[in-house]
Amino acid sequence: MSSQNTKGTQTEVPSSATPSTNGAGVGRKRTIAIWVILLIVVAIIACIFASCVARNQEEPTSEPTQKIDGQDDGQSQKPDKQPVENPSKEDETKTEEPKDENQETDEQKEEQVEVPDAQEEEQEKKPTVQTGKPSGSQTAAQPEQNTQEQEKPKAINVTIYIDNKTSVYGEPLEGLTYSVKADASVSKTDLAKGISLSKMAGKDVGKYKITGKNTNPKYNVTFVDGTYTITKREMTVSIFNQSSYKGDELKKLEYKISKGSLAKGDKAEKVFQLTTNANKDEVGTYYISVTTLSDNYRITYITAVYKVEVK
Repeated sequence: MSSQNTKGTQTEVPSSATPSTNGAGVGRKRTIAIWVILLIVVAIIACIFASCVARNQEEPTSEPTQKIDGQDDGQSQKPDKQPVENPSKEDETKTEEPKDENQETDEQKEEQVEVPDAQEEEQEKKPTVQTGKPSGSQTAAQPEQNTQEQEKPKAINVTIYIDNKTSVYGEPLEGLTYSVKADASVSKTDLAKGISLSKMAGKDVGKYKITGKNTNPKYNVTFVDGTYTITKREMTVSIFNQSSYKGDELKKLEYKISKGSLAKGDKAEKVFQLTTNANKDEVGTYYISVTTLSDNYRITYITAVYKVEVK
């Protein structure tokens, strides 16, 4: 019996445990479903709130667009009103024009005839007023001046060849001359009144250009330049022989200008000098020569000797 009871108890226990487990599973599912529904509701509320906020932010930007649209509408309506008013005025003018065509043409003719008279009267009333523009008399005088200028004779072509000149350094310069190549009708005396010649500055030995200038408008002068040449001044120097004893001081070298002369203002020590290689301590015969110091001279000298003798 006990075994049967135990078996009966064992079989009853599992049957009692199954209903409790089933009820717990169903409760869990319900809670999960409720939470899912709540989450969906919260999400929907959040979306609605976000859309409301977005609309509130967009409202200020939409107002000025409406005003601008309103202004555009007003402006677009204005041209519509103008063509409505214009046809009435145009009709009035069109109806009035045929009536006064003849009168207007007569008045225009009278005005065209009267305007020149009024301008002439104004000009007669103000004869003393001077402006920068030339008057009728001045404009008439201009053609006369132009004809006078045209009537002036053309300048005669003349070619002048300037003569070359030469002089010695220190001597007075030669006068400048020229020759003329032109028609026989040219008066040389008249031409000479406007001709002037000039030499480049300089008095030393060398070559200088001679140029010309014309101031006579009657002649168109072409100059062929000349050349002024200054040559060297020639001079001959005679040297005296000298002698002295061994050990004594050498004597001063002496000379004389036997031919030619120094230019005015020049000094001999700046033109030439006497030189010798004589040695006072050595007996012998030494030459004395001339060294030219100025390029303006050509010096010829007669050689001389310096003797160092034994006492």
